[in-house]
Amino acid sequence: MKYFQPCGGISEDEVLRYDQLALLHGNHRGGLSGGFFAGSPRVVQRPHSEPTSQFNIWAQPVTERQTDTRALHQEVMAECSSPTCESIVTRANQYHCSSCSKNIGTKLLTTCNRIYHLAEEVNNALYHEYSGSVERHYQDAFSSELRKQKFRYQSETSIALHYNDFPLNDVRADYFILPGGPNKFEENIVLEVKHAASKAHQLQLFNYLHSGPTNNNLLTKKLRYGILLVWPQQHKPTYSEDGRFAELSSVQPPTMELWVTSNPRKRTKFELLSRWGE
Repeated sequence: MKYFQPCGGISEDEVLRYDQLALLHGNHRGGLSGGFFAGSPRVVQRPHSEPTSQFNIWAQPVTERQTDTRALHQEVMAECSSPTCESIVTRANQYHCSSCSKNIGTKLLTTCNRIYHLAEEVNNALYHEYSGSVERHYQDAFSSELRKQKFRYQSETSIALHYNDFPLNDVRADYFILPGGPNKFEENIVLEVKHAASKAHQLQLFNYLHSGPTNNNLLTKKLRYGILLVWPQQHKPTYSEDGRFAELSSVQPPTMELWVTSNPRKRTKFELLSRWGE
């Protein structure tokens, strides 16, 4: 019985070899044919420290066959990041299978992957930097990375709200990612950055996508795509039983969502195209 459809360049022979490796290693739920649909974690990781024994393939001398299986083990990453897809992808495909990359758009996904990588770098550096203005620190560091990578962007862009063409108050979007530099996607993308997840943040992004095209502004006139990037909150430290020792929590990844307006005339419906970090 087949439990999944191989994609991302992994053949059925490689899948079988990977499952055999998982059984030999003692990870009966970590194979490709059962792991992701039998309760194992989304991300497959190589074990880091295990007792040396004749049954521990990682402790044995590296042979050509073992090198090949290790490469396969390290190559497999996770399920496709598209919310409607359950395919297995590899590092070479970043976060998406080839089918979803084609459907969503390679240029758009490449830009989003780059943005998420920058977000990961910022998060890894600042996760343990606790401060009352932590969101501002993250945003300043993220802006620095965008400039370093030569992204074209506009920050703190005003989007006016209207009543029967009469302008009311305005809101400010954190970023507009513009075409140019490493971004080969031809349309502007609004990017909202938050610290700690909330459904209200999605609503704020939807309001940008709804109100932006009503503005007489070249940045927002044809706006259809939006990204919500959320930095994780630092977890509480772990303490020893006697309270004498403490350890900061491990770094949690940021999360990111890509949304598109699905009814461009009324702009009241939106579709989640992909998510990162979950």
